[in-house]
Amino acid sequence: KKLKLKTSPIKFQLSESNENKPLILIIIDELAPSKEVFKFTNSEKDFEFDNFLKTQGFILRPNFKTHSQQTKVSLTSMFNFNLRESKWIQDFEINNNQFSTTPEFNVLFKGNLLIDSLSKKGIKSYSFGKVNFNLGSDYNKDIFYTWENIGFDSFNYLFQENKIFKSFFKKSILSFIDSKLYTNHPIDYERKQNFELLNSISPKKNSFYYFHIDAPHQPFSYFNEFPLIEITLYDINDSYDSSKKYDNDLFKMSYSKYRRFVLKKIISILKSEKFKDCKIIIVGDHGLRNVTDFDPFSTIGAFYGFNIGDVMKLNEAQDIGSLINQNFN
Repeated sequence: KKLKLKTSPIKFQLSESNENKPLILIIIDELAPSKEVFKFTNSEKDFEFDNFLKTQGFILRPNFKTHSQQTKVSLTSMFNFNLRESKWIQDFEINNNQFSTTPEFNVLFKGNLLIDSLSKKGIKSYSFGKVNFNLGSDYNKDIFYTWENIGFDSFNYLFQENKIFKSFFKKSILSFIDSKLYTNHPIDYERKQNFELLNSISPKKNSFYYFHIDAPHQPFSYFNEFPLIEITLYDINDSYDSSKKYDNDLFKMSYSKYRRFVLKKIISILKSEKFKDCKIIIVGDHGLRNVTDFDPFSTIGAFYGFNIGDVMKLNEAQDIGSLINQNFN
């Protein structure tokens, strides 16, 4: 009410027999459409993910729009039934493109309307993403939520076997020291956590699972499997301008290679039989930002187990919250 936010929910046709199958939402951060990548690489390899999804029975939206190029705005809007008509959201998108998150967005995301609605229906919700939901169910108390620990990293070396110490010292200088004990980028551990959780969960009926894969956006790295590519969009003598698009072929190629690597890892997990009896939504929160020939407001959407009419009713990624809500009776 304070921010005068307006929701724009969409109504969908409910199936006559809804078994309340487990629903899994996978956000792939900064996922550009395959056609945009192909225009640069001219390689059919960049369509492998799309082709895999089609063979698995996914309905594909290969050029899916999003009203935001910022993760915090995109997801907060998605989980609150589309806030695009809200002036505060519109102004923030235009004027604030420098920060990972803010206290306001954390409050709006943690206490979002979607999880509130699902909770009232008796649906359990699990977050393996940026924040833990206020009304979510605990799956594993060791999950590290980055937006709730800005400036700190999870312990990957110290206190591996001592959960009490890990929890007590989480927001301390020791987390910084711990991050320097490894040569890998700290975000690689967050990525590993989410890959492992997606691979290990046993989806249950009447349950909603949210995953956030912090890739293929920078840093382009994943331990020794994909050694860090140290590259910036802009010249080292320039200052970064979030409103500008940079024409950097080396950056585009690095992104393309890392994108293929990340999507192959996701493909290998999704081949598991356990996902056959689930409903799955895969979507980017936004496209590739600040790069010429790439639209940051265009990504990919893929839907498994849904009515094609309902999928085509989605105007943009932020309408997905409405689809998830109405999926459960």
